[in-house]
Amino acid sequence: MFATKVNDSITPTCCFTSSELGDYCCATIDSKSKTDDSLFVESVIYPGEKLIYKNEGHNAIVKINTHRLDKDGMLVYDIEFPDGETQEVPREFLSRPDNPDIASLPTRLPELREAVRQLSTKDCEAIMNPKPLSPAA
Repeated sequence: MFATKVNDSITPTCCFTSSELGDYCCATIDSKSKTDDSLFVESVIYPGEKLIYKNEGHNAIVKINTHRLDKDGMLVYDIEFPDGETQEVPREFLSRPDNPDIASLPTRLPELREAVRQLSTKDCEAIMNPKPLSPAA
């Protein structure tokens, strides 16, 4: 019925240089370069950086070894855990230590102590004597 086959293969290209990529993305971005767009600079992850890994309740400070495009054209990072184990993960499992997750709650005693130390006297009073939410109170 059709005379020719459609070429549906995808050739990954760099989002900055528009050149074809091998297994690496954004190799042209210099980690020492400066830009006015701070969001862009914070989103670029370089090999050697230490980031926080969070996935399904597992948390660890990991080292970024390399990044590459997987067979589906998705950017994945090869990370190294403190015990030396390595794993490939997507970007959404990684966050910067200076950009903590506001939804994470302290669960260990040292984390709870640190959180309490950061509270002011006024905050402690408000926690211990909360305002009533019902007009009947």
